Amino acid sequence: MGWRPKDFWQATIPEVFCAINGDNARQLEAMKIAWEPARFVAYVTWQSQAGKGGKLKNLQQLMRFPWEKKIVQSGEVKEIMKSIKAFRKVVTEKWGLKYPDNYE
Repeated sequence: MGWRPKDFWQATIPEVFCAINGDNARQLEAMKIAWEPARFVAYVTWQSQAGKGGKLKNLQQLMRFPWEKKIVQSGEVKEIMKSIKAFRKVVTEKWGLKYPDNYE
């Protein structure tokens, strides 16, 4: 993180945690900057060499990174909606919160 020992020992615990979180975010951004171009080059190479049936629709089909959002398949949507409705029911029963009628 680049702290001097004196700065570290004078910092409070929340300051140390914030510094650690900031350093982790910096390292993740550095990984993104390094890996995204490599995947793009691999994707372009794959597309140029693949036959008609071997083409990829997007970069995520080649390699998905942990920081990318998951693409939900149509079969999973019903399960997700069931879990959301069950959660809403628990919240409504436990705390009496109500959702708008058009929130389906």
